[in-house]
Amino acid sequence: MAALLLVVLIGATGLAVDVGASYAKRQEAQNGADAAALAVAQQCAVDNDCTTATLSAAKQGIADDFATGNLRGAPLLSAEGTVDPDARTVTVTVRSEKQNYFMPVLGADATSEVAAEATAQWGEPAGGTAMLPFTFSVCELNKAGPPPTPAVTLYFPKHHPDGTTCTWGPDSNVMPAGFAFVGDSGDCSVYVDPDNAWVRSQTGSDVPSECTAAYFQSMVGEVVLIPVFDSCRTGGSHSPECPQELSLPANANEYHIYGFAAFKLHGYYLNNTYKYSAPCGSPQKCLRGEFVKWVDLEAALEYGEAPDLGASTVILID
Repeated sequence: MAALLLVVLIGATGLAVDVGASYAKRQEAQNGADAAALAVAQQCAVDNDCTTATLSAAKQGIADDFATGNLRGAPLLSAEGTVDPDARTVTVTVRSEKQNYFMPVLGADATSEVAAEATAQWGEPAGGTAMLPFTFSVCELNKAGPPPTPAVTLYFPKHHPDGTTCTWGPDSNVMPAGFAFVGDSGDCSVYVDPDNAWVRSQTGSDVPSECTAAYFQSMVGEVVLIPVFDSCRTGGSHSPECPQELSLPANANEYHIYGFAAFKLHGYYLNNTYKYSAPCGSPQKCLRGEFVKWVDLEAALEYGEAPDLGASTVILID
C-alpha cells in the first residue's frame, strides 16, 4: 500500500513541480521572444534594410543574444526570426528546453521543449504626444540634410539673424513661421491626431504659461520628437502662405503636421527666464541641437501614413 501511494505522491509532486516549472520556463521563453523581436525590429528601423523574409546573419545574432539573455541558464534550442517587409513586422519564435525532475518516474521524458512567439512592428510615427510645444517647417529639416546632422540653430523667423525664411511647395510661398508654439491650453506638450493632423497655433510668441523653466531644462541633452509642418491655414484674412479656412475662428491659425523629427536638444533661448546655452539672445528666439536617427520604444507615438524624417517607433503587436 505504501509503495502504491508513493507512486501517486510522486505523480502529484511531479505535476506540481514540473508543470509549474514549465510555465516559468515558458515565460522566460516569452520574455526572450519579446525582447528579440523588439531588438531586431529596432535595428530594422535604424538600418532600413529588412527587405526580405529571412533575417541577416547580424540580425539573427541579435535575436539569439536577446533570447539567450532571458532564459536564465536554460539552453536555447533556436530563435527563429522572420520578416514581413510589407507590414514591417518581425516575428521571433524562441524554443528552449527544461528539465523534468519528478515526471520521469512515471515514464515521462527527462527533458521537454518550451516555445513562445512574439511579433514587433516598426514604422514612422504619424501621431501622438510630442513633449515640447513646438513645430517647425519641413524646409528647416531639408536645409539641415538627412539625419544625423551637425548641430543647427532653429530660429523664430521674424528674429532670424540674416532675415531668411523658409519656403515650401512648388510655388515657393513663404511660411509664416520657421517654428512656433502649438498645442492645447493646459499642457506643455502637443498631441497630434494621426487621423486629423492639424494642430492649433498658440497666439503670440511667449512660452506657454503651462511650461516651466525646470521642464525645459530637463529636456537638455535628451532626444525629443518634434512635429514638422508642411502647410498652414487661418480663420482670418488669408495670404498665399496660409489659405483661409472658414470653419476656423477668425483669430485661429493651424499647422498641418507632416511627420516627426528626432531632435537632440543642446540649448534654447526663448526669453530671459527660458534660456540655456544657446547662440542667440533677445530679441531672437531659437533652439540649438542636432537632428538624429532615433527609435522610440515607449509606444508614445502612433502609426499612420508618415514620411521617414529620422524618427521611428517600434511596438510589440503580438
